Amino acid sequence: MPTHPLSRFARGFSPADDIAQDLSKALRIPVVQPFKALYQRQPQRKLSRKERFQQVSSKYLFRKRKRVHWRYVALVDDVMTTGATLSVLSQCLKRQGVEQVHCWVASRTPFD
Repeated sequence: MPTHPLSRFARGFSPADDIAQDLSKALRIPVVQPFKALYQRQPQRKLSRKERFQQVSSKYLFRKRKRVHWRYVALVDDVMTTGATLSVLSQCLKRQGVEQVHCWVASRTPFD
């Protein structure tokens, strides 16, 4: 998952990036970050499902200008609650020609 530089600086690390790097080494697959976080979003903890999807849909920019040549992609995230971010990024990759998008998450939280 793309993290805004200010968020990464405030935390000192990016959990999703660390997980992706570890998976990359273990599975011998490359890590590519084709998305850029355009702004530092407000924490999603107190947002409704609808608000989460609205916030995410305008937050990310796909960096590649040409169609990608990847057939299979795994999106890696540390925590999934509603799946809003994974859904929006998956749809973007599909529009770019990716055949299959898999979502790998370290934990799944219930959404009330």
